[in-house]
Amino acid sequence: MSHSAPEPTTVAAPPPPPGAAARLGDLDPVTRTAVRRTMRLSVFEGSLTQVFLNWTAGSVLIGFMLHLGASPAEIALVGSVPLLSQIASPAAAYLAAAFG
Repeated sequence: MSHSAPEPTTVAAPPPPPGAAARLGDLDPVTRTAVRRTMRLSVFEGSLTQVFLNWTAGSVLIGFMLHLGASPAEIALVGSVPLLSQIASPAAAYLAAAFG
């Protein structure tokens, strides 16, 4: 009795949505250039955002506040602002949708 390994089955990837390209190379040159530019700008924007967050919510801010003579309570209040601002996110989204 011979036991052979089962044939591997490959699952095909689902097709892209209508109007979407499967790969960047499938796009026409003008669209491909625009997509690549958008990707580069997105990475640049994300990098700037990360630098901003590190300077405003990290140890740099706490060190600066200590240098200014802030009390632990004041440091805690400033440190909680980013978390508290998330509470306002639903209201801000509603206002943005309502007033454009």
